[in-house]
Amino acid sequence: MTVYDIAFSPEALYDALHVGETSTYPLTITNTGLEAINWNAVITDNWANLSALSGTIEAGESVTLDFTFNAAGMLPGDYSSSMSFTAFDDKLIKEIIIGLKVLDEDTDFQKNSITFT
Repeated sequence: MTVYDIAFSPEALYDALHVGETSTYPLTITNTGLEAINWNAVITDNWANLSALSGTIEAGESVTLDFTFNAAGMLPGDYSSSMSFTAFDDKLIKEIIIGLKVLDEDTDFQKNSITFT
């Protein structure tokens, strides 16, 4: 076990939405290290939002945040990016891949559950 590390569940996030829709998913961050972690998150895309951009997680503990996709004002298409998480003066850097498919209002689709582990 390392002195500091974090794990995510799920390890990636993806959704398909019609223009104007939003969806929210839980994102759990677990401190798998031996010390408390003061973390910071950076999301640079206006179609992605996290309920908190910083916090502290004690060793062996977890926190669950809300991650929201927002297709308001977006053009139909495929969007991909990542969220960066840092701790310990950027000695610990982790990324989560995020993706969003935006469909026009006239496109029919059925969501299927996809789980990343």
